[in-house]
Amino acid sequence: MFRSLTITSKLGSLEIGHNFPYILQRIDGLGVPESVSQITKNANRDGATYGQATFSPRIINLEFGIITNSRTEQFKLREYVNRVLTPKYDLNILYEYPGGKKTISGRLSGVLSMPEAGVSGYQKVLCAIECPDPYWQDVSGISQEIANWRGAFEFPLIIPEDEGIEMGVRLSNLVATIDNKGGVATGMRVVFKATGTVEKPSLFNIQTREFIKIKKTLNAGEELIVTTSLGNKRVYLKKDNVITNGFVWLDDRSSFMQLEIGKNIFRYDAEKGIDNLEMVISYTQQYAGV
Repeated sequence: MFRSLTITSKLGSLEIGHNFPYILQRIDGLGVPESVSQITKNANRDGATYGQATFSPRIINLEFGIITNSRTEQFKLREYVNRVLTPKYDLNILYEYPGGKKTISGRLSGVLSMPEAGVSGYQKVLCAIECPDPYWQDVSGISQEIANWRGAFEFPLIIPEDEGIEMGVRLSNLVATIDNKGGVATGMRVVFKATGTVEKPSLFNIQTREFIKIKKTLNAGEELIVTTSLGNKRVYLKKDNVITNGFVWLDDRSSFMQLEIGKNIFRYDAEKGIDNLEMVISYTQQYAGV
């Protein structure tokens, strides 16, 4: 199987692989990026202690060729490449390889180089794309309902509207496990949804003792959403497609906790109205290299 890239910006898309006119020649910077380790030297002690290692932004170096039978067409394609690969707009990269598909975002870094063609019908293109967030991501995210109701049984009976009973079972016992199979910890999107009155709902990580607690009574139809991804930490209330800033309702002791690698065990709760709470956690698995 061949490798290929689809690079998309606000102004267009390039498919670079083994099909004309954009032929992939070389690509590097796909593996684990450069890292910096924090080392602490203690007084009167031999050696040092390792702290946390942090990754530098990823640099992807790319070389591809523009191949056509027409010199006129070649210059039109050059113009299109210059249009798409501009440093003014974000670039989304979809990388397809024998192991699957991954995505990453960045911007053009340095000069987009197109040396004068030495061979008729062939134009070399050289560029570097800098990715401030160095992690590759799965193409599709994962959503997991951890608090919900499911119908238990039904029987043939006609009951006037709004006059009857509804029977069901809760899908979990207030504890849920989420398995992050990626290569690094990742942020998540937590949705607290009220089907009736819910007072001060919360989500607690049993292993790390971190939690997210809402200082608000949610009414039917309201959703309080918390996102914990680095660079995208948000709290907002949604009702009838109207969005309101919700940081004022976040308990001060709450943490924008991450999903650690492996199994994460959570307990959800509410001070009142737990049976009216539905909760969904969504996340995208991330990787240090491909």
